[in-house]
Amino acid sequence: MTTCLSSSSVGPINMPRRLNSGFYFAFSDGSTVAAMEKVVKHAATSGLSEQPSFYDVLCGEGGSNRLGDDKCIEPETNLTIHFLSRDLFPNGAYEGLWEKRNLSEACLEKGCFVIHNNWISGRRKKLQRHVSSGLWDYDISTRMCKHNFEHSHHLLGS
Repeated sequence: MTTCLSSSSVGPINMPRRLNSGFYFAFSDGSTVAAMEKVVKHAATSGLSEQPSFYDVLCGEGGSNRLGDDKCIEPETNLTIHFLSRDLFPNGAYEGLWEKRNLSEACLEKGCFVIHNNWISGRRKKLQRHVSSGLWDYDISTRMCKHNFEHSHHLLGS
């Protein structure tokens, strides 16, 4: 499994509470399914959301299952978690990117593949930020994408 991480740019990326369950790439295999089931079960019984449960289950309480500076291993399933680069897969709080005057340009300079539209409360605020950033490529009146995907290297927002 590969995942994104938090806004902190100091220290190892696999420290406690830096795992962002908003982006991840995972193979649909037995180990991944079993680990995801553990995350959901933990979230249901912990009183916390799934976000901290991702870290506590996959990296261990307090990071006890960290491996080096950019990985964790879930011991029961033997699933290895690789943390994604902060620069290539930033979240909504990383380096104030969503506050930049030209978000697309700022991300292209960093080499972003995708930016997560998180660290903002409320669906309407999230939508407003997405539209005002210039990343909203949907025409509400025609219900069509405004973007031509044939020759696209466009920054994607999630």
